[in-house]
Amino acid sequence: MAFVLVSHLDPTHKALLAELLQRVTAMKVVEVTDGMKVLPNQVYVIPPNFDMSIMHGTLQLLEPSMPRGFRMPIDFFFRHLADDRGEKSIAIILSGMGTDGTLA
Repeated sequence: MAFVLVSHLDPTHKALLAELLQRVTAMKVVEVTDGMKVLPNQVYVIPPNFDMSIMHGTLQLLEPSMPRGFRMPIDFFFRHLADDRGEKSIAIILSGMGTDGTLA
C-alpha cells in the first residue's frame, strides 16, 4: 500500500510536510514530481500550488484549475483515484473545516 497526502497549502510558502513526516516514519517520504510512479510502502505529498491526479498508477501534477481560495484539490484527486484504482483504493479525510473531500 502507498500513502498519498493531499492538503491545502499556501502556494507562496515552502512546504515542510514531507520533511516533517520523514522524521516519524521509516517509509520513504517524497514531495511529488510530475509523472512519479506510485510504489508500495512510500508516502507521497502534494507540492504547493498544484492539483494532482493519478492515471495508471502514476501521479500527475496540474496547474490549479480554480483560483486560490476556491480550489478543491482533495475532491479533484479523489475523482481521479476512483477512476484509476476503483475499489482498490481507500480514502481517509482528516479535516477541521470546509467541505473539500466530501463531494459524492
